[in-house]
Amino acid sequence: MTSKSPDIFISRKLEEDSILLDYFKSKKLSFLDQSLIEFSPVKFERPWSEWLFFYSKKGVRYYFDQQPPQRMRSHKLACFGPGTASYLLDNYGFMPDFIGTGEKEATTLGLLNTAANESVCFVVGRQSLRSVQAIIGEKLEWTEICVYDNTPAVTPDLSTYKTAIITSPMNYESFVTNGGSADHIISIGASTSQKIEEISSDKAIHQTDEPSELSILNTFRELR
Repeated sequence: MTSKSPDIFISRKLEEDSILLDYFKSKKLSFLDQSLIEFSPVKFERPWSEWLFFYSKKGVRYYFDQQPPQRMRSHKLACFGPGTASYLLDNYGFMPDFIGTGEKEATTLGLLNTAANESVCFVVGRQSLRSVQAIIGEKLEWTEICVYDNTPAVTPDLSTYKTAIITSPMNYESFVTNGGSADHIISIGASTSQKIEEISSDKAIHQTDEPSELSILNTFRELR
């Protein structure tokens, strides 16, 4: 006899102070919170730049694993969204000089205005989308460093869920490859929605307004 699969899958490990974790537990909803991507560090040498731009918490972590925080005092710091900015402040004590919205167009415009005529180094993973660089083009002097590798994980025990909350394009690729499916899919970001449409054109996608847990929770509540 096989056990019943959880109601919800989310491709991110929820932290202890997560409002999603609190909500799921308060409603006695069963869930599986698990990233479907494997990460490993990549050695790097950072080129000179006036700005250092972090896309994600993973970028922050793998950067500082190799670079002592005291070397950052003379550099301006930028983050793609509030979650990464909070992680940078809480774990390394740095308040970013620029914090994006977590949405690529608005963040790129803000960065162009803030870092005009200055150089920016983007911290990325090997398979990162590089969405801000793609929009910036030659409007700003920039370079990048790859600080980690990210590849789909092998997770053979995925099943069918009432709701799947997918946090990135690669996570959805891995979700499907490992046998995952869902009645409803909540997507974080336009690039994730696009990947879901490419792979599963018959699926209804519910995209959050922004990449915050509150927005995810509001979208989830609308489905119930």
